[in-house]
Amino acid sequence: MTLNLGLRYDYQLHGFNQGLTLDSKDPVYDIPLFPTTGTAASLAPLVHFDKRGDKNNFGPRVGFAWDVRNDTKTVVRADYGIYYNPMTLQITSAEMANYRQPSAIIANPTYPDPYGGRDPLTFVSTAPQNIQVMADDLENLQSAAYTAGVSRAVTSVLALHVDGVYNRMTKVPMTIDINPRSGGTTGTRPLPQFARVLQAQSIGFMDYKALLVRFEKRFEHNYMYLVSYTLADTNGNVNNSGGTQSVVTDSAHLNFDEGPNNSDRRHALIASGSFALPGDVVIGGIFTARSTMPFSATAGIDINGDGNVTDYVPGTTRSAFNRGDDASALAAVNTWRAANGLAAISPTFSTNEFYSLDLRGSKSIPLTAGRRVELIAQVFNVLNRKNIVAAWTTNALSPAFGTSVSASNMRQAEIAVRFTY
Repeated sequence: MTLNLGLRYDYQLHGFNQGLTLDSKDPVYDIPLFPTTGTAASLAPLVHFDKRGDKNNFGPRVGFAWDVRNDTKTVVRADYGIYYNPMTLQITSAEMANYRQPSAIIANPTYPDPYGGRDPLTFVSTAPQNIQVMADDLENLQSAAYTAGVSRAVTSVLALHVDGVYNRMTKVPMTIDINPRSGGTTGTRPLPQFARVLQAQSIGFMDYKALLVRFEKRFEHNYMYLVSYTLADTNGNVNNSGGTQSVVTDSAHLNFDEGPNNSDRRHALIASGSFALPGDVVIGGIFTARSTMPFSATAGIDINGDGNVTDYVPGTTRSAFNRGDDASALAAVNTWRAANGLAAISPTFSTNEFYSLDLRGSKSIPLTAGRRVELIAQVFNVLNRKNIVAAWTTNALSPAFGTSVSASNMRQAEIAVRFTY
């Protein structure tokens, strides 16, 4: 039995702009970061820097590996740990850049002087501006990771590995408009001195569950191979792959963003192998198969008046298609199309299953002591399959809804010469 125990503590000294005040100045230009004069409305109701900071980030870690029969043939292992991500500077700096990015519109500019002899500052908009702030209780992204598995040596060169993985991410920073219009596009805002107020809050979450199976043969008798399969499921409300710039689609309905992740693939199979032939010739190949990812149906217009055309079709949520119930989601799409004076559609939706076989061959030619030339030939996507990429038309008002016209590369080949010394 091998046992590992650990404890980690994380703290970002300035990760949440703690230490600033509303009187803070730019250290280079010596101008106020948060002015209240002119058209700049005060951030005082929205930010309280003295309440910032995430100070309880303790990350315990525990793991063990157990040689069940003390013969090195069967090993059981498990791990658990809590991890924290640093706060991205994109979120931190956005709060300090609100008043450094004025909006200026020049209609029919003259030439060569687009300002027509006027002061450029007179073109700066005086309308309430969009701003970004951080919630005072914003925290670091937290991830609780669990793994458990077993490895079994079938023979001296064959081994089977089975593992289960569960990762629960919480406190993912997402921006949400906390100053939405009442009554859609024509209503008033709670803080009329601002337009949209995008506040970064720790409201995002994501769950990843996977079963990993791997069967491998070590190199013996001039060949080796590896076969691995993954059954996975990724769900949450973070609506992009990175998460740090994820924006809530509808601040009044947070549940609309809950569903499979955009990059969720349920099944993945990879098989590879290589053979050493006489004459220093090595041939190898890898076959990859992955199931389709999901996509969403967007309304094509701004329903909730937040200035973004990202709303889902009424009656649907995130990643509604390519997940086993396209019929009910399509019914909602056609209801929405009818409400907008468009005919119903019954398309064959594009799926982006991925299948590819790649082959490689090499020939090594010795020259002198320690020097050799290697000739290499590779062919990618040998079967010349059209693998659709995740670039669906998600606008439900478009006649191309649910289709993708982008694909990965078709068959490609390359040759190379490598000199080793």
